[in-house]
Amino acid sequence: MFGLVFSAILFIVTASFGQEKSDKQALPHPYNKSDFPPVDDYTLKASSEYGVPSIPGGPLPLPPAIPPIGHYEEVPRPPGISPFDSWQPAPLPQIPPIGHYEEEPRPPGIEPYQNAGKCQKIKQLNVRGHRTARAKFVELERDGKTYIAISCPNTGKPYALVAEKNGGDTIFHFGSEVIFQDTVLLSSGFNLDFTVRCDERNTVARAYNGRKVSIRRVACVELPQPNPVTKY
Repeated sequence: MFGLVFSAILFIVTASFGQEKSDKQALPHPYNKSDFPPVDDYTLKASSEYGVPSIPGGPLPLPPAIPPIGHYEEVPRPPGISPFDSWQPAPLPQIPPIGHYEEEPRPPGIEPYQNAGKCQKIKQLNVRGHRTARAKFVELERDGKTYIAISCPNTGKPYALVAEKNGGDTIFHFGSEVIFQDTVLLSSGFNLDFTVRCDERNTVARAYNGRKVSIRRVACVELPQPNPVTKY
């Protein structure tokens, strides 16, 4: 009887000791700094921040400093070459000047037209009661003298070229229907051209009646039919 009781007590004690031992093995072991070998601060910082084990002995030394660059010395230039401070275009080659122009010799008896453009300007004349057209003027030169060719339009109709009164006759008739007053008849007909002498002061013409007159204004008067002058 006593043996059975002692066996039961021994079994309970053994089971309790095994349970306590298994509980101690399941608990985590607390961190103890003394369990690890001593390391310096740089090794801990490198291992914890970058995940790379550091090299014992501290950080690596910096590379050697680069020596400063010495003073720049220009390469000597060949003679006659200046430094290129600013861009300048290359000079153009010199072109030799053209020789003096000489006029071709003129044939004997022909002089230069010196009076061209110096004639007194002839103006247009307005004749009352008649249909007029504008006369055209062209300057000419002959034997050193200046002339003006006066022409009326070539329309297939007859015209009377008249000038403002400045000496000479004042009235003339073309038949019984056409009468001109205060004018001088110079010429009449189809496609007519009339030439007068001119200079800087006067323009002189020979009128229809043969008289010499000075003119300032002219007009081409349209005639209904080519009747001759009946009264002058």
